[in-house]
Amino acid sequence: MYDEALLQELTELENTVRFDSFDFNDAYALGSALRAAGEKAPKPIAVRIVLDGMILYQSFLPGTDATNNNWMDKKQRTVQLTGTTSLRAAVERELYGAKAPWQLDEEHYAFCGGGFPLYVNGEFRGAAIISGLPHLKDHALLCETVKTYWESKKK
Repeated sequence: MYDEALLQELTELENTVRFDSFDFNDAYALGSALRAAGEKAPKPIAVRIVLDGMILYQSFLPGTDATNNNWMDKKQRTVQLTGTTSLRAAVERELYGAKAPWQLDEEHYAFCGGGFPLYVNGEFRGAAIISGLPHLKDHALLCETVKTYWESKKK
């Protein structure tokens, strides 16, 4: 299902979309942008922004439930452990096999789209996470919105 080209695309995006600054107000603005994007999606989503171990923004659109919260927990753990998108963790596991015990732990980690790492001044600081759409659509909506927000901060 996955290939080296996708892995390269994910790696390039992660290495490009890095913030010079990101604070509480940015977490609110990015979370709000994700929620607004989710309101236009075909299914409801849940949104979480984590910075320095704190959930600074979390929102659940009507129609989401505790299952979405559980998925966000798993995606957050995956991004925090790897410093990559949760989709990249899935791609690497499929392409190279499980190299560590956590890669077999689907109860606590997510191997699907919907988690994006937040790097600030080259340092991993947190994650943007959504849940609710089929996982590749979660990934696409999340990455598009994070990249758009990052571009707006560069101006």
